[in-house]
Amino acid sequence: MSTVFNNHADRFNDAIHYHKILTGDGGHGGGGKKSGGVRCDKIRVIKLGEKIYRLILRVPRKILNGRIEISAVGESNTGEKLFIARATSDDSNSQVFAFGDKIILKNLRGKIDARMTFELQEDKNYAPGVAVYEN
Repeated sequence: MSTVFNNHADRFNDAIHYHKILTGDGGHGGGGKKSGGVRCDKIRVIKLGEKIYRLILRVPRKILNGRIEISAVGESNTGEKLFIARATSDDSNSQVFAFGDKIILKNLRGKIDARMTFELQEDKNYAPGVAVYEN
């Protein structure tokens, strides 16, 4: 897990809780997590700052066209989709761009970690859930 700012301890705890729910392995990232329509080998969401998150994702095979949906998860959230202000790829393993409540994927390479950064439109305390779909 990444270092989180000291004044955001509650967000750190929400993130740990989210990863335990998602992976079923205490947040340590076993294999074969089902995420929406695509089985992902790895999913990590790290809060970098106000509204800004890094997503690290690994899928077992190449996805030519797909989308990522980010939603609020946790005790007080009902899975509402979160709108994305912008999204950028942090490496050459995929091409991404924001479109409303989705991150559109192009050429996501399989069996390699893809890193992307996204910014939410709203500045609220969310534990983001991730669903990956292939078109």
